[in-house]
Amino acid sequence: LFNTCSMSEFCIRSFKKIEQLPGDPWGTGKYNIAKYHEVLHDLYNRYGPIVRQDLGSNTIVHVFDPDDIKAVYVNEGKIPKIAPLQESALLYRQSRGLSLGLGN
Repeated sequence: LFNTCSMSEFCIRSFKKIEQLPGDPWGTGKYNIAKYHEVLHDLYNRYGPIVRQDLGSNTIVHVFDPDDIKAVYVNEGKIPKIAPLQESALLYRQSRGLSLGLGN
């Protein structure tokens, strides 16, 4: 996602560059959605700190390094787009009195 511009700053690449990131298709049946945390761990171990995942016509970019996550949010602008929880996750969190997070 980043090109080094100088020793102390990063330049954000265009979204098209995401197509060049290593990644894995979700719909291959290889992963168990009930163990999504293990899926993310496997993706990190196989591809590194920034991974692209294609889910049909949608692309998800997983960013694992805290410094990279900070750079993403700093460049998101004043009103970042945060996807809402899936309905099943929303209902699960509500039933247990858990925080719904930023997307809800």
